[in-house]
Amino acid sequence: MPAIGVLQDNKAFLSWVRYSYVVSVTMDKKTKTQFSLGFFAIGFLMLFVPDLKHLDAIPIGISQFFSIMFYLGLIFIVTGYYLK
Repeated sequence: MPAIGVLQDNKAFLSWVRYSYVVSVTMDKKTKTQFSLGFFAIGFLMLFVPDLKHLDAIPIGISQFFSIMFYLGLIFIVTGYYLK
C-alpha cells in the first residue's frame, strides 16, 4: 500500500510542475518583465548582505545566515535573468 501513496504524491507534484510551467509560459510580457526586474533587484541587494557582518549593530546570531542570503541572491539573479 505505501507505493500507492507515493504514486499519488508523485502525481500531485507532476501536476504542480505542469501548472507552474503553463503559468510561466503564458505570463504576459509586462508581468514577466516586472517579475524579472524584481528578482534581479532583490538578488542584487542580497549579494551585499554579507558585507553587513562588519557592522557592530548587527547581532552575531543573525550573521550566520548571511552566506545563505548570498547564495539565495545568486539564485534570484539567475531567476530574474531567466524571466527576461
